[in-house]
Amino acid sequence: MKFPFEGWTIDARVMLAALLPTILIAIALAWYFTHTRIDDLDQSLNDRGLVIARLLGPNSEFGVFSGNAVLLKSLADSAATQPDVSGVAVLDASGKVLAVSGVLVHLSDHVPALPDRPQLLRRDRRGLFFGAPIKSVQVVHDELFQGGDVEPPVPPLGMVLVEVSVERFHSVRDRLIRSALVITMGGLVIAIWLARWLARGVTRPIMDLADTVGQIERGNLQARASVPTGGAVKMLEHGINAMAQSMDSARAGLEKRIADATAELQAQKEGAEHARTQMRQFLGAASHDLRQPLQALGLFCRALRRHVADSEGEHLVGRIERATLTLDNTLEALLDINKFDAGVVQATTQDFPLAPLLENLRATFSPTAAERGLRFKVRPSALWCHSDPLLLERIVANLVANALRYTEHGGVVLGCRRAGDEIRIEIWDTGRGIAADKIPLIFREFERGGVQEQKFEERGLGLGLAIVDRLARLLKHRVDCQSTPARGSVFRVHLARARPRFALPAYSASAIDLSCLQGACVAIADDVPEVLEALGALFASLGAEVIAETSGVRLVMALGERQPGLLVTDFRLSESETGLDVIAAVRAHCAREVPALVVSGETDLQLADMLAEHGVPLVKKPVREEDMLAAVAHLLDCGNADAD
Repeated sequence: MKFPFEGWTIDARVMLAALLPTILIAIALAWYFTHTRIDDLDQSLNDRGLVIARLLGPNSEFGVFSGNAVLLKSLADSAATQPDVSGVAVLDASGKVLAVSGVLVHLSDHVPALPDRPQLLRRDRRGLFFGAPIKSVQVVHDELFQGGDVEPPVPPLGMVLVEVSVERFHSVRDRLIRSALVITMGGLVIAIWLARWLARGVTRPIMDLADTVGQIERGNLQARASVPTGGAVKMLEHGINAMAQSMDSARAGLEKRIADATAELQAQKEGAEHARTQMRQFLGAASHDLRQPLQALGLFCRALRRHVADSEGEHLVGRIERATLTLDNTLEALLDINKFDAGVVQATTQDFPLAPLLENLRATFSPTAAERGLRFKVRPSALWCHSDPLLLERIVANLVANALRYTEHGGVVLGCRRAGDEIRIEIWDTGRGIAADKIPLIFREFERGGVQEQKFEERGLGLGLAIVDRLARLLKHRVDCQSTPARGSVFRVHLARARPRFALPAYSASAIDLSCLQGACVAIADDVPEVLEALGALFASLGAEVIAETSGVRLVMALGERQPGLLVTDFRLSESETGLDVIAAVRAHCAREVPALVVSGETDLQLADMLAEHGVPLVKKPVREEDMLAAVAHLLDCGNADAD
């Protein structure tokens, strides 16, 4: 069960505990005494009206009996002068008014029946209406030895009506209620002030203790509590101070232990770095001495092969050559690891196409795959990436070599995929695969993914993927692996995608044959008439139908229903129109992607990037005829231009 004041502060709870009983008692007492006083006033008013009616009844007997209206009027006027009496009337037994003084509101409504005794006849918001009978006095004859027959009662002669106003009663009642409210509110204000003062006296020490605990929680173990009170709060103060002292001492001891451990770790780190430095120095110094005998050993093997005639000798020489190659590759891998750890290798990143890299890898590894009886497929790609060409090729080459080494049947596929702003270079193989628990370990030095049954000369030292990992971290590329045992593996290299750059091959004027332009429509836009005329003459000499205008709007109007096979435009035209605007207008008019070329003398270095983003090549002014024709041949891919 949730406590109703669970979210309240201790100050609010103390205030509530102090004020709630006070408020309830003050309201109860004010209501009780005010209600009692009002009841007393009401009873007093009721009694006064009954007394006046009771006294006026007997005094009016003679006047009613004798019909003395003057006497009755005098009695009515005398009674009407009493406090709160608003009217008095004397009536005979038939209800006829004999005398009246003041105003009787209730008498105007209806004449009441003769009462048998003085009583309250009616009460409403206008006042109290009392009535009393006017009885005749009976003389009792009490003679000795005379029969005592009781005479029947004589009916009343009339009645007296007295109306008492409640206006003053209501005024006094309202004044009593206002006074009670003022006194109660004043008492509550004093009670609130007193309760707040008492609450502060109770909660201030607790809040001081809470503040000290908060300082300790924030790490200030020097904080100490001090409260000007005694009892349980003082004991709590001593406990908090003792706890802070203990925690401060423990922290000091812990800091000393951490400092000692840090110093020890630093010493171990420096020792490890020193040993690593010595190892790098040793490998660097020994590399030259190791390469020389390996080079000589290789030469001797080739010389020995020329002197061996039998098959057994050739087999042994082949084994020696493979062992020598393995040793040479191992030495190269060790030296590469040494270079990476020493920070000697630096990356030079740039935007470049992946097609040459893939072609180099195909040419390098196709013989190896054929020798092992494997299929090696390289998927061509027109994608561009941002990386270091040499280091990226080293990464992919190591992954391809690793895939071929551990694949016995099937083959290896190398390809690229575009994924948003990234490119994934993927190497798929149908090898024996890697267990899931071994995948995180394969990028470590001397780790071969649990492969033990491989031939020694084909097994490798386990440094290829370690080199891949170091190169990937140097280039800030991500390399991951997915594998299924007995089915194969896929390695992926994630790198940034770059915008293609249009690189036009060099053409000789005699080798360019743009016969595909004969009879075709060529649209030209340039705001310089001389340039427009020269371009028109060039394409007209090739047998093309030329539509030339100085703006995109005029060019679209001049085209009409014709479909241009080529669009050549300047970039900066008049009327704040750019070549991209002209290209967009012509393509929208023709409802197709018209091949377009921009010829511009702009020196903005970002212009080529912006045009490449829209798939439009750029030719810089001044442009030679050969360069223009080469650009057109490359754009239209007529198939008739041969590169030098």
